[in-house]
Amino acid sequence: MTTATISHHQGRVQPPVAGWQDKRRTLWVLLRGRQMAHQDLRPENLRISNEVGREILREGLSGRVLDPLAELLELGPTQLAPVIGVDRTTARRYAREDQTLPTHSAETVLRLAELEALVQDVFASETAAHDWLKTEHPQLGESPITAASTSYGAQRVREILTAIKYGGVV
Repeated sequence: MTTATISHHQGRVQPPVAGWQDKRRTLWVLLRGRQMAHQDLRPENLRISNEVGREILREGLSGRVLDPLAELLELGPTQLAPVIGVDRTTARRYAREDQTLPTHSAETVLRLAELEALVQDVFASETAAHDWLKTEHPQLGESPITAASTSYGAQRVREILTAIKYGGVV
């Protein structure tokens, strides 16, 4: 998002919310390093290649990403923990003590960060995007954010978002 977001469905222009960009930048700096501090945060720049993803997972992903991710997704720590496959106490410890996340949790964090960028590209506002992520979807039988806790579920969410953005059958 730059100076304004145009609604795909209604043609309205909505002013950006600076706080969201700051939250997104904080998360992506933790994920990808300092080079993201000055990077344009358009959705196409917020994709993680297989090579970069493997590198992040090999080096280990700090639990410090959990608080900015939860804040960006408008989730409390109790809501994010089961999505990344850990209990609430463990998630708090990872974040508080800057511990390395287990690989399965780190992979889910990467998926959620990319999904958040994608959903921003599809919906007209941060609020609409985050509401969509947290509302049960009939084709998933659960909320998109819960479905994204697995790679299969995340792929289904991407397919649905692509159908919403470009039209088509899911």
